[in-house]
Amino acid sequence: MSARPSLDPLADESVTPLVRKAAAWSWRLLLILGAIIVVLWIILRLEILVVP
Repeated sequence: MSARPSLDPLADESVTPLVRKAAAWSWRLLLILGAIIVVLWIILRLEILVVP
C-alpha cells in the first residue's frame, strides 16, 4: 500500500520531481509564515497590555 493513493497514474507521472518538491515546500513555508505572523501579532497585543 502506497503512502498516498493516486487516482490517475498518468497524471501523477506527468508532474516533474522539481514541481513536486516546490509544491511540498510551498505549503510548508506558508504554514511557517502564518505561524510567525500569529506570534508577532500576539507579541504586539501583549506589549499593548503590559506596557501602556
